Amino acid sequence: MTFTRILRRAPLLCAALLLAACQGMPGEAPTGPAMGAPLGLESALRLGEAAAAGGDMASAVRIFESAVAGRPDAPEPRRALADAYYRVGAYPEAGEAYRKLAAMRADSIEARVGLGRVALAGGEAAAAEAHFRAALAIDAQNAVALNGAAVSLDLRGRHGEAQALYDAILARDPVNRAVMTNRALSVALGGDAAQAVRALDDLARAPVRVPQAAHNLALAYALAGKPKEAEQILVAELPRQEAKDNMAFYRKFRK
Repeated sequence: MTFTRILRRAPLLCAALLLAACQGMPGEAPTGPAMGAPLGLESALRLGEAAAAGGDMASAVRIFESAVAGRPDAPEPRRALADAYYRVGAYPEAGEAYRKLAAMRADSIEARVGLGRVALAGGEAAAAEAHFRAALAIDAQNAVALNGAAVSLDLRGRHGEAQALYDAILARDPVNRAVMTNRALSVALGGDAAQAVRALDDLARAPVRVPQAAHNLALAYALAGKPKEAEQILVAELPRQEAKDNMAFYRKFRK
């Protein structure tokens, strides 16, 4: 089974490659200063960013929505709101906000990258690649856009092209563990699961590691035909039922 078919059956597998959103509930009532007197634009942005940094995304969304309502012509609150929508999984709202930002600022890399991430979240890898390529047309060296384009290619089964883009990032930033993790998973998806297992095992054991390293190692073990090793990792990293569901999915797409 090709990875493109896997993606259609389980879009959440995109999370294995490092462009996943943090999930939350944007509809909760905000707390603290978000409900106080009207704020100036700079103060609102600082407050919203502080709320987001503290994990209070509900308040961050409401603060940024208020900032956009007060200054609909300003690109920065629009960008902040789009990012906040994306982080809580409100992808239609995020896409609309990024499109408005792109209309306001044709040279906004953030808008193009954001649209690419939203497309990936919806399982639209070809559309995502187009958005990331548009960002690269603005800045050909932008690592976030290069990584996004590579992820898009991986999800379409074009692993050699994806690895070339990962290598371009690593040539400038050789210790970028997120990209190293993506590249190793790309190698596994391309058919060399044993090599990927070796690379991901090193990354998963590193003192500083990206969260997906262990999960990607489990997937690489599954692709290598070693379900017991994959299950051991998942049980250690995830709640038992989630680990069981992941293993059921791995077994299904290997058939």
